Amino acid sequence: MSAFKDCVDPSKQVDCEKGVNFRNSVVLVRIERSCCDKDFCNAGDLQMSDVDQTPNGHKCDDCFSGESSAPCTAGKQILCIGKEDTCASFNGTAVRPGEDEQQYSLRGCITKESCDRGAFNIAGIRVYTYDFECTAP
Repeated sequence: MSAFKDCVDPSKQVDCEKGVNFRNSVVLVRIERSCCDKDFCNAGDLQMSDVDQTPNGHKCDDCFSGESSAPCTAGKQILCIGKEDTCASFNGTAVRPGEDEQQYSLRGCITKESCDRGAFNIAGIRVYTYDFECTAP
């Protein structure tokens, strides 16, 4: 788990209060954003809200590879939960905070809101040469 506080470029304020939720059987990417506009208003501990674990009836292909950006082959499906209402696939190279650049290929459940904004345009994560696709479950 990673948590960080930072200053936001005014052009990115449109993403304040909007999160990202992606999940498969290996990886969970969950980002919550909160913005404020006074000096030191981001003091104190960061708090994460509870995740709705209720299955919602949607299913998506499920696979993960942390060794290649070639599309992974889904051998099974995952049940989506809570607000996860869309299927996503990502193939590319990314750098997460505190880690070296790595190739990834994954499929799983995501929120449509995350797809509409480009889920992997996330502060703290740099993504290079990638394919990202969202489809209805």
